[in-house]
Parts: sequence; structure tokens; C-alpha cells
Amino acid sequence: KTRKRDGVVVRAKDGSAFRNWHCQHAVCLGKPELLDGLGNDPTSGYVAFSEDGSVLAAACDNEDGLLHILDPDSGVERLSHTGLFEGTIVGMEFLGQDLIVLSNKLFVFDIVSEEFRFAIKLAKSPSSLSSNQKQEMMHLAVDQRSRTFAVALPKFSAQTGKPSLWAASC
Repeated sequence: KTRKRDGVVVRAKDGSAFRNWHCQHAVCLGKPELLDGLGNDPTSGYVAFSEDGSVLAAACDNEDGLLHILDPDSGVERLSHTGLFEGTIVGMEFLGQDLIVLSNKLFVFDIVSEEFRFAIKLAKSPSSLSSNQKQEMMHLAVDQRSRTFAVALPKFSAQTGKPSLWAASC
């Protein structure tokens, strides 16, 4: 909402109106009490809006790769699907009707037909990394204009055992 003070719009130095934000919906996507005592690694999660803003994908780390597709206007869950990521989720983006999810596997899931387009098991190196290391070294980027996506992943040297970064696009 536009911020007002005594009925007058509050403006920034550039003349634009300040805005106040508020929470429209809070949706519980699991049972947080199940995570108690499971270790000190932080749980990662991701959200992504579809290009047209009609759906919101949301997921937190869990054993079965559970991901939720929500209606952002009502907060109603449209679809829940398991097996959409493996291990720590480190990236999620929409490209048209496809949801691309980066974890220990790279998944491309068509949310309209509710079918996998493909899944690629990544090399052993990402699965041996901690959640924090994955967040630092694994990246997903989408270019809506060219209808392509790219991933950057660590590649471990056989000689030194140290990671270097490499990237590929599809």
C-alpha cells in the first residue's frame, strides 16, 4: 500500500511514493516439529514465481523431494509432488511451464502435464558437499528471452581434491 502520513503520500527524495508491505498469506508446507533434533545443518528452501505470476513453487529440504505449487492470490495449494529434488535444494526457477530444480540431481518438470521432461544425476562430488558448500558453489540461472538455463557446479580435481567451478547451459 502507498504509505501516507496524516492523509498525505510520503515520498522519497526522487519523488516516488514509499510503499508499505504486508503479508497476504502464510502457508504451512510441512511439519516443522519433524526437523527438531536432526542436526545443526540449516534447512534450505526455495520459492519461485512462474513467468506470468500465476503459480508459486515452494520447497524445503526433505527426504522425499516434496515440492508444492501454490496459487499466489489465494494461498491454496494446487499441487504437491514428491521426487522433484534430491538432497539439499540449491536452486529453482521457472522456464515457461517447466520448473527447473537444482539439487544433487537436475530436474526439469512440466507443471502442466505433471511429468518429468528429464532428470540428470550429477557427479558424485556435489552429494559429498555440505549444505553450505552447495549453496556457495552450485548455481542455476534462467534466461527467459532465449528460453535457456545454465548451471554452475563444482568439479573436483583428481590430483588435488580441490573444487573448481564449471558451467553448462541447456
